[in-house]
Amino acid sequence: MAERRKELEEKEKDALFLVKRDLSNWLSNVLKHTVQPHTFITDLDTGVLLCQLVSNIQETARHRENIPPLVATRLQVPLKEIHYNKLARKESFQARDNAANFIAWCREL
Repeated sequence: MAERRKELEEKEKDALFLVKRDLSNWLSNVLKHTVQPHTFITDLDTGVLLCQLVSNIQETARHRENIPPLVATRLQVPLKEIHYNKLARKESFQARDNAANFIAWCREL
């Protein structure tokens, strides 16, 4: 039983790494900032990259002529500027505010 549990935990760990790898690659491409799978969570710790992602999404939404019509008609992107502290340090109140601003923006989708 313990061996089976360990085997399942290992599979979950591998699957999580694959998700982190894919998301890291995607974020790196979108933000032009290197995000590594093994530091994925700590790279997002300050909320700065998440808020930059919002800004990128908003900028793309403002230029909808570059988006295929079927996709553009379904987009309901909140365009209110997201405020964030670019100099926030990990585990600071500014980092918490950045994350809260990102989550609030996501809830408006």
